[in-house]
Amino acid sequence: MKKTGIRKRLVFPVLLIFCWFLLTAAGKPREKVILEADPVLSAEYTDDKFRYTMPNGAYFTMSCPLGGITDEAVEVMTGKDAWIVSFLEDGESCFPQQDYHSVSEALASVPDHVIRSASLEKKGSYLFHIRSTVTDKNGRETYDVYGGFRIVAANVPIGSSYIEAPYDYVVTEIRLNGKKLNTAGGERAELVRDGQYEMHFKPVRGSLPEWTSVFSRDTTAPALIFTPKLSGDPEEKPVSFKPTESDAKIRVLLNNTEVTLHNMTAAANGRYIVTVSDSAGNSNEYSFSVKVKEKTSALPYFVIVLIIVVLSLSIVAFEHRRMRII
Repeated sequence: MKKTGIRKRLVFPVLLIFCWFLLTAAGKPREKVILEADPVLSAEYTDDKFRYTMPNGAYFTMSCPLGGITDEAVEVMTGKDAWIVSFLEDGESCFPQQDYHSVSEALASVPDHVIRSASLEKKGSYLFHIRSTVTDKNGRETYDVYGGFRIVAANVPIGSSYIEAPYDYVVTEIRLNGKKLNTAGGERAELVRDGQYEMHFKPVRGSLPEWTSVFSRDTTAPALIFTPKLSGDPEEKPVSFKPTESDAKIRVLLNNTEVTLHNMTAAANGRYIVTVSDSAGNSNEYSFSVKVKEKTSALPYFVIVLIIVVLSLSIVAFEHRRMRII
């Protein structure tokens, strides 16, 4: 009976504590965790740099606008709570690869290898990944920004068919070989023909400066001129060729093995695949076979005839000696 009484007396305090815990838990705000890729960025121009701020306050700066085309070197730098995860130039990493012997070694080295800036000057197309993580009393916000830009040169054309305006910009004017083209503006423009382009961009917001990109477009692939002309059948004579563009690159495969030809002449028998390309990435590929007939030397036939003549003369002379006159 005593135990039952004690249990009854404990029921009310336990219920009271449980209700207090529920009320406390319900009133406590949940910790926020935000993971977002390509968030909306706030863009401004300050100290001759384009500054892009993420929703958590972290930022990065660039010497050209995000997504822009320039003929100068580009510097990318992150603020306190952001870092560069990767940087690619025409698909290849711009950063040296780190080799680790264990997972613990890799994790221990992360703080020492955080990359916060990169300076690029080679001509090419660049893509980067910048991450930011900010933790406060309300939770954690992580943002991943994927962007890029292109460094061009007057003598190195590109092969693109469309050009996107930089982030927070629109196209205002396009000139091709000095002649103004009709354009309705917008964030994307079609490159209608090959030639020298000058594109003008206007910021969507007033805090950014106007931007101009100058570049050339080339979508015409170089060709090869063959002597003699390819017939489609195995060639019975050596085949020579020359490119229509002096700076074209030529790659030759003979029976699936890369070779170097003397004076660009295919003389050995076999199956050839010849690829010619230019700096803009345009290319043409040709395939043909060479089966040169071996020339039969006349010397063996001359020797045989000579032997027959000598033998014939020998027989005649021998028989002449055996003849008797009656």
